[in-house]
Amino acid sequence: MIANLEPPAERDLPPARAARMRATLLSAAKPKTRRWVRLAVAASLTAAVAVAIAGVRPQRLPTTLALGPDQLSSTLEAVVDHCLGQRYDLAERTAVADIPVVTARDVAVAAESRGQAIALFVTDQGFFACTLDQIVRPIIGVRIQAGGGLTGGGWNGGRDWLPGPVQVLMSGAAVPETGPAEMSLVGRVSSRVARLVAEDGTHTVEARLANGMFGLLAGTDEVAYAGQLVAYDAGGAEISREPMFPQATDDRCWTGPDGAILYPDPSYPGPAGRCLPAEPWGH
Repeated sequence: MIANLEPPAERDLPPARAARMRATLLSAAKPKTRRWVRLAVAASLTAAVAVAIAGVRPQRLPTTLALGPDQLSSTLEAVVDHCLGQRYDLAERTAVADIPVVTARDVAVAAESRGQAIALFVTDQGFFACTLDQIVRPIIGVRIQAGGGLTGGGWNGGRDWLPGPVQVLMSGAAVPETGPAEMSLVGRVSSRVARLVAEDGTHTVEARLANGMFGLLAGTDEVAYAGQLVAYDAGGAEISREPMFPQATDDRCWTGPDGAILYPDPSYPGPAGRCLPAEPWGH
């Protein structure tokens, strides 16, 4: 690139015309034109960023509940992928013999709402569940998964049986800096359950049921954290009422058809005669 441009010799031009030509050429060769171009580009980029911000700011985290892998939204697919990665990392760090190896086709329930997400995987050997948080960055709109928890285990002979009409396999609550907390619960229901709700005496939120599985999303502006899970049979009769988030250890036990204790664990020390009969899973 030419940094300095000297005008041609005036030769035989009249002095006044030669002076004007020299001034014009020197003025055109100065870098102020390039600075103006750069400013114009910067202004264009600023406008583009402003448009991007305007387009991203209204974006809201989705509220979606899927019962099975074929119902996953694009954001829930990212949640499932993240949970599978968490399962792999867990296996790398510690022995997880009781937690089954799972794939995306094993998704039984996946849900997201107000920045919290949960996924439950179920196999013949056991289950694995993962909760996480969702964040949207302004400007670039990148979704990030951070935090959350993991749980899982084998059925220990209880694959086809439940400790009562409803078995919560994982629950979670996200408390944002502002606004109501978001609660999520996933699990299994017995063949007797036709309807499942969360209620607090004033408000009621319906859970979704399919193939013996359930998923429930609710904010504390919809039902209180201290609410209860209430199950009804096909005739509308109440068959179960339990806290959404139990505060005390449950000392009950449940037995299978042969009298063997299935829940909470086959090694439960209580006498089998005091246990309740386990209920068949309605899958």
